[in-house]
Amino acid sequence: MKRPIFNERVVRAIFLLTVVFWTGRSFADGGTSDPDYDYLPPEEMGFFASFSAYATSWIRTPSHAGSFATAKRRLYAHVKDQYSFYCRCDLDLENRSFDRASCGYVPANDTVRAQRTEAEHIMPAFWIAELHVGPSCWVKDEATCGDARDCCQANDPRFKRAHNDLINLTPAIGELNAIRNDFAYGVIPGEPRRFGGCDFESDRDLQVTEPADDIRGDIARVYFYMRDTYDLVLPDDLMSLLADWDVSDPVSEKEVDRNERIRDIQGTANDYVSD
Repeated sequence: MKRPIFNERVVRAIFLLTVVFWTGRSFADGGTSDPDYDYLPPEEMGFFASFSAYATSWIRTPSHAGSFATAKRRLYAHVKDQYSFYCRCDLDLENRSFDRASCGYVPANDTVRAQRTEAEHIMPAFWIAELHVGPSCWVKDEATCGDARDCCQANDPRFKRAHNDLINLTPAIGELNAIRNDFAYGVIPGEPRRFGGCDFESDRDLQVTEPADDIRGDIARVYFYMRDTYDLVLPDDLMSLLADWDVSDPVSEKEVDRNERIRDIQGTANDYVSD
């Protein structure tokens, strides 16, 4: 009697595909230690890793990223923003870079960070920790969890989910990400320009960053979403300013499209954009 060769081949094929999918999941969604919270360098992936990541993304259930490294990979690979947030420079996300000539950006200091793209938290991580009702996780303990952000990631599931939420992440020029720091958004008298044609101002003394008119509504709606989703209490004067920005810069088609891409990736979206 002949052996059922076909059935054995089917079983082996299913087994190999299962191994490929689960291995690929580790490439696509696994968290890695990343000392630079904002920057994730380009990754060289071989054929097996690329195929595995593609295969698992094809069948993966939308979910929030389990680590910030994963959130950044999803931001670059799947949200696929075409322009940097503050200056609207053309992006090359595969190489974590951008085209200065496309937006007139001139760096204040032509460092490495002025040449690369980073993941910017529209609402700073510090705010996510400090504006929450209840005890703050923002403490430094090198013996157990490292710096304040690491401690929050390790000990506060609400913070971790908020910190890795794609709705609050956007590609930005590294120099501007660094200068913005955790300053509030607002209006700076006189609008001193430091970055060529890029409409971005930041005042260290006032601890305020002024964004361009055409992204102010985007910022407002992200803040409304973060406030509602993660139980944050924002200052009244900031809420009043954001309400004005929401009206003056209404939802755009590109904003809606981005919101839906994020829904497909993490299973949640910003109702202030989609409603």
